[in-house]
Amino acid sequence: MIQRKQCHFRILSFLEEYLPKDFLDIIVGGEDVKAAKPSPEGVLFALEHLGSSPKETLYIGDSTVDAETARNAGVDFAGVLNGMTTAEELQAYPHWMIMKNLGELV
Repeated sequence: MIQRKQCHFRILSFLEEYLPKDFLDIIVGGEDVKAAKPSPEGVLFALEHLGSSPKETLYIGDSTVDAETARNAGVDFAGVLNGMTTAEELQAYPHWMIMKNLGELV
């Protein structure tokens, strides 16, 4: 799942450069939800669409807004340090792990 405030077509045009088309099960864009992150609305929308629950979900993000979104949605959070946010900033939020890159998740 990817959640962004942009519309689907903008998200897809960016992703087509980096990922196969069938890589993601759902994209949540600005036209799908009224409230942006850190509202849990986008995560909960995706969980309902996918038939999943918060207990089965790991939210991966690189910002404190992502950590807040995960907390607000009641899902586990894993922080990745590829953005501007430091490990110390992410550690202030409930988290499953903080990693330097996505390779550490495997």
